[in-house]
Amino acid sequence: LEDLKKELWGDEWIVVAAGPSLDYCMDYIRDNKGKKKIVAVNTVLRRLNKEGIKPDLVVVADSNDQILEHIEGAAEITEGVPLIADYVTNWKFIDKYRGPLTYICTPSSMGVIEGNEEVWDVSGTITSLAMEAAVRLGAKKAYLVGVDLAYPGGKNYAGGMPHETVNNARGGIMVPSVDGGQVETVPVFMTFISIVEKKIADSKGTEFINMSKNGALLRGASAYKKQEEE
Repeated sequence: LEDLKKELWGDEWIVVAAGPSLDYCMDYIRDNKGKKKIVAVNTVLRRLNKEGIKPDLVVVADSNDQILEHIEGAAEITEGVPLIADYVTNWKFIDKYRGPLTYICTPSSMGVIEGNEEVWDVSGTITSLAMEAAVRLGAKKAYLVGVDLAYPGGKNYAGGMPHETVNNARGGIMVPSVDGGQVETVPVFMTFISIVEKKIADSKGTEFINMSKNGALLRGASAYKKQEEE
């Protein structure tokens, strides 16, 4: 991690997740490449590869084989890009990855690690690991892309994801939206909202900006549009 700090330390980060807002934020990511650091969750690797956008850092944590679909056909974009991985991350994914690796301990891997290694307080959604990595690498501002945690426009993922993008998806639960209205979501996303909001609250030195136009409201994060108006 100390080596990563020397290489990647930056005041501004873009945290890239796989929600629908990734579609209309792609130009923002492209325009700010080289100006802001980009940390991507493993889910978006294929989409970024298609767009020709190489992140500065990737994070991964899942142990199941399903995450292999995220790197299939996209391994070339990981060439030389540092990876932060939980100790229990699927070894086949690690084997396909082409950049330098930093292992970290999370609550999920505490039971398999001996010694007194520091435990990163991340859980639930991989976005929480990306946010924590940005904070630890100097972020004073972190722009949240694709962190919709809802079904705005009836979609649960951006286009080009290995997961199916569901049109007219029905979650059955309404939560406050970034735009001041309501947006449909599901119980698991509500749990993730709480996790992300706690991460925002705990990261005292970092301002989080929610780039979603109509995803779930994330308390503690400011809206990008309001920032521009100010």
